Amino acid sequence: MSGACGEALKRFTGSDEFGESVTLVAGALTHPDHLGDTVTLHFPTFTEAADMAGISRVLGGYHIQADNIAGLELGRDVAAEVWGFYQQHVSGNADVVAKK
Repeated sequence: MSGACGEALKRFTGSDEFGESVTLVAGALTHPDHLGDTVTLHFPTFTEAADMAGISRVLGGYHIQADNIAGLELGRDVAAEVWGFYQQHVSGNADVVAKK
C-alpha cells in the first residue's frame, strides 16, 4: 500500500517532493510511563515516506526486508498501471484502447 500510495501521489502532483515532518515523543504509545526524547521524522519525498512506512513494518516484526522491497516495488508497479489507465480515460482514448 505504501509503495502504491507514494507512487500515485508523485504522479498525481507531478513531483516527488513532499516536505513534511512529524515530531513524536519516544515511548508515548508503547511506554507512557517511560517517555524519552522527542524524535523528528522527515519526509522529503513521497518515495522516502513510502520507504519509511515499509521499513517500519520490518522493524515492527510484521515483514522481512525481502517482502518489504518486493511489496514496495509491486505497489509502485500497480500505481503506474492504474495511472496509465486513468490517463487513457482522461485523454479520451479509452474507447480506442478498449477495442484493441
